[in-house]
Amino acid sequence: MFGDAGNIFAKVTVSSYRFALDRYSNWSSRLWIEGATVFATHHIAWFVVISLGALLLMVFSLSYACGFETFESNLLLALCIVGLFPINSLASAGWIATTVNYLWPLAFFIFWLSIFIRRYVNSSSLPIRMTALLCLALSVFSEVLAVAAACCLLLEVIIHRRKCVSWFFGFSTLITIAGMLNVLLCPGNAIRKTREISNWFPQFEEFNIVDRVVIQSVHLATSVLETYGNLLTVFIIILACLSMVQGRKFLALLLMMVLMIFTLLGPKAQVDFQTISDLVHRSQLSHQQIVSIYPMALVFVGSLVLIVVTAASLFGLTEATVAVSVPLTISSVIGLGRRACLQL
Repeated sequence: MFGDAGNIFAKVTVSSYRFALDRYSNWSSRLWIEGATVFATHHIAWFVVISLGALLLMVFSLSYACGFETFESNLLLALCIVGLFPINSLASAGWIATTVNYLWPLAFFIFWLSIFIRRYVNSSSLPIRMTALLCLALSVFSEVLAVAAACCLLLEVIIHRRKCVSWFFGFSTLITIAGMLNVLLCPGNAIRKTREISNWFPQFEEFNIVDRVVIQSVHLATSVLETYGNLLTVFIIILACLSMVQGRKFLALLLMMVLMIFTLLGPKAQVDFQTISDLVHRSQLSHQQIVSIYPMALVFVGSLVLIVVTAASLFGLTEATVAVSVPLTISSVIGLGRRACLQL
């Protein structure tokens, strides 16, 4: 249950607060998250209760953010998005450490996102908006979610321009900037980056940016094909059914093409990608071997992009599109983020 990192937290004898401060100086900008992990490893019952609450919060928030009339109408879609979170690829740290470090902050972030993107349609009460801002403040202690929040705010400016200006948007921006500064200035992050590169990817400096992106695409593909193939299939079929209901047969055809690509090329891609992953772990990967999988990696990434483009065409460039695509993007980035080579 604890895993490698979890065993470290389980052996901590100092207070959660003192441990979090020490980790901030020597390992990570995730201040409260580190302390919460210590608490969770020593209080399993509370860990289970809070984790269940986080999952329910994610489902409710995604259902609300997608903009359908009732919670039940898109419950299955929300559950699929939650299920696509690549938590198994992070489990080497231990189930408790993984859940606290990734699921808890992500649940807070998705709740803020649901209030943020639906505020033009449904005016939430002041306490709800203040709670959403608090959730955002907690979530941006995670490096990936700080970047995700910045991207959401930028997209909001592009879509709505001056209309987006409000006290809620302003405070969200200030909180996100503070989160980004926390990540950039945290002394522990620099130390962790050096150690993680040495630990996970000693050949890091030998490859260019394109090679590193391809390697990360392979890591994502391996996780999806091995663990989430069936769930991704269900998700594609749901989007295809929504396309048919709206009379968008061309979009449904595109999604079926993506499904065929995964079905026909999946077995070979899985073997090729696993081979590359093994070579990375053994520090035996060459540039020529990376080049050999460029086409397969391009097809896979292109298929994922096609899913997002289809969703954008189905819903339009609106908050609903953001609600569908952002959680998937965040999930993918978090799935990659455990590897030091994500630091390009």
